[in-house]
Amino acid sequence: MTQELVQSAAAELSAPCPQCRVEMLYVTALPHAHAPQMRRTVFVCYTCNQTRTYSLSAAMAEAYAALAAPRRVQKGAPATNAR
Repeated sequence: MTQELVQSAAAELSAPCPQCRVEMLYVTALPHAHAPQMRRTVFVCYTCNQTRTYSLSAAMAEAYAALAAPRRVQKGAPATNAR
């Protein structure tokens, strides 16, 4: 993915905290107990110190996971934190 595409996707996939409106961070996606096509997707708000769980489609859960995954560093390139 190009950097512009990642930034665009990140803007569309932001999850604001319903309490303080700060962007929450994606934590994980777990299988849904009653709907196999859905995932229980967990986010955390460090401002409120609370987690939120949402039921999302598998495709949406994978999109959040892809954005949250650490970027691969090319051999010999300095490691930087893009966030």
